[in-house]
Amino acid sequence: MIGIARHIEYLLLHHGRVTLPGIGTFAVGYREARLLPDDSSFLPPVRSVEFHPDECGDDERLLRSVMRSGFISRDEAARAIANEADAIRRTVEAGDDYRLGRLGRFVLHNGQIDFQVNETNFVEYPRLGFAPVEVQPLEEPEAENETAVTVEDKTPDRIYISFPRRILRAAAVAAAVIVFLLMLSKPINTPDTTVNYAGVLSAELFGPSSTVQASVDEAVVDTTTLAPNTVSVEAEAAHPATTVTEAGTTANTYYIIVSSLPSKRLAEQQIECFRQQGISCDLHIYETPRKARLYVASFGNFDEARQYLSQLVREQPLFENAWIMNAGD
Repeated sequence: MIGIARHIEYLLLHHGRVTLPGIGTFAVGYREARLLPDDSSFLPPVRSVEFHPDECGDDERLLRSVMRSGFISRDEAARAIANEADAIRRTVEAGDDYRLGRLGRFVLHNGQIDFQVNETNFVEYPRLGFAPVEVQPLEEPEAENETAVTVEDKTPDRIYISFPRRILRAAAVAAAVIVFLLMLSKPINTPDTTVNYAGVLSAELFGPSSTVQASVDEAVVDTTTLAPNTVSVEAEAAHPATTVTEAGTTANTYYIIVSSLPSKRLAEQQIECFRQQGISCDLHIYETPRKARLYVASFGNFDEARQYLSQLVREQPLFENAWIMNAGD
């Protein structure tokens, strides 16, 4: 069962007209408020449900409503509506009444299917207006008893702006979804391995004098006097040794790069940060005049490097942005 009565009630409220194929057309009639010819009674506006058995042309409103509510195809919805129409026709021809929700019931009248509307159906009843009121004409006052009445213009103190509740609910749901997506836009506890070059430069130029002097001393040190495998004492005591490879010492070698930093000192600090996050694999430094890059392995063949990179990304999500660098380029 597809609840044909519910669909017809909804379509009458929102469109004022709906066709049940093979049975007839339902329509909502409207009569405006009027004053009786004798000026004694004022009748309110009235809405009424009308049924036209001769109008059987399908306007497809009912078909689309059934498709949307049941998430079914056009053919399935058409078959379901046809089955409902056949059930109505068989019930009425058998001499019984077929009740259509709160609207009314189908009956057999003079050998033809007719529809009797309930007096308290939800389409008409809430919109009947006020009961008829008897209006008594007033006598016109005498001229000598008339007094001038001065009407002062009043400025409203408050202005009320009405918004449909449906729009407010939709806006609230949209705002909640946006906030939720913003919360999920960046994974929690994911380290940021990128370098803020502007921040590093500011720290080097405008930091304390001891920090500036340390940076200057580091820049003055002759790199040719450093051994290739020089590491700090603290790092050597806690983790495997860090190898420093200078640019130009290797050619046609493929490195798996996991981070790029502007100096060797910052690269060593990044290694300590990785160690604190649970990274136990060997981390090496590939040093160039302008950058220091961290790599986890090197290969002489590109295919081997690519296979290792695929395995590294699967096993260590922290290195999902790792890439391959050719030292010969």
